[in-house]
Amino acid sequence: MIGLSFTWCVRKIADGTVALEDVEKIISSTRHQTAASWDTAIASNRINAWRSTGPDKCENVARWLLAHDKIEQPRLENDQHFPMLIAPSSIPDHPWVEDESDITWCDEIIN
Repeated sequence: MIGLSFTWCVRKIADGTVALEDVEKIISSTRHQTAASWDTAIASNRINAWRSTGPDKCENVARWLLAHDKIEQPRLENDQHFPMLIAPSSIPDHPWVEDESDITWCDEIIN
């Protein structure tokens, strides 16, 4: 599986909805260039998006994904190139695709 949202995919892995071993990678719309930037994002997610799931568990998942190069950030090369989440109201439940060919990219919609 390929995740399309760093925040929500980490949460789904941490809560057991998605098995870590089933995750090929997460293609995120984030733009974190430094470890400090990731630390800030993780700290914010701990307080906000991950609070109900378990911030420690979520942070452990996030740090494992980062350490194992499972997070891709295409916006680092092209700011308009990132995956669109087709149904924003259901982002927490459906941020996954089986194959990259299933991704709708923002720059495809804009251009």
